[in-house]
Amino acid sequence: MNWDLLAYPGREVAGRAFKNRKINGAIGAAEVSMRRAGDESVAYANPRAPYAGPRITMTVRVGTVIAVLTYLDSDKDPNSAQALESLAQMQAKRLRQAELGQVPTAKAG
Repeated sequence: MNWDLLAYPGREVAGRAFKNRKINGAIGAAEVSMRRAGDESVAYANPRAPYAGPRITMTVRVGTVIAVLTYLDSDKDPNSAQALESLAQMQAKRLRQAELGQVPTAKAG
């Protein structure tokens, strides 16, 4: 699993960055239906590439932060999409808690 967090100076900038990631993520990938996480989210499945196995990536925006979660070698786990969705929901809740000045306590599952 890869996990990237990107912070932006404002919600508008983060919203534009999310839209760009959504457009670029669709290139060569299939959109995967998952529950929305955070303010906006999108998930894509990428087929096996010459340099890597198949993967599912979910991009989530909460306020001024974008989280990109990637489940690598997703073909090896039949529950990879569900695991990714659970982790993305947890990450969105933790980001919201931090944004509100609370100690992040959200857990997966």
